[in-house]
Amino acid sequence: MNTNENQARLAYEIIRKTANKNTVIQAASGFFGFIATIGVDIAVIPTIYGPLLDDLRALYGHPETPNGTV
Repeated sequence: MNTNENQARLAYEIIRKTANKNTVIQAASGFFGFIATIGVDIAVIPTIYGPLLDDLRALYGHPETPNGTV
């Protein structure tokens, strides 16, 4: 498998793991109602999507996103 294919496979694996974590969090918040869902939607940006972006950037040899970007 060439490097591009391997990186793509690893990227999809990172995304799948992150999506599974987010699914559990979003489902739990939905159980508690609209207000909890809004709070979780805001909280997942720096706790789920920020690290996801940094993991993908690291995979492809780019530095982490600057603070405040996410």
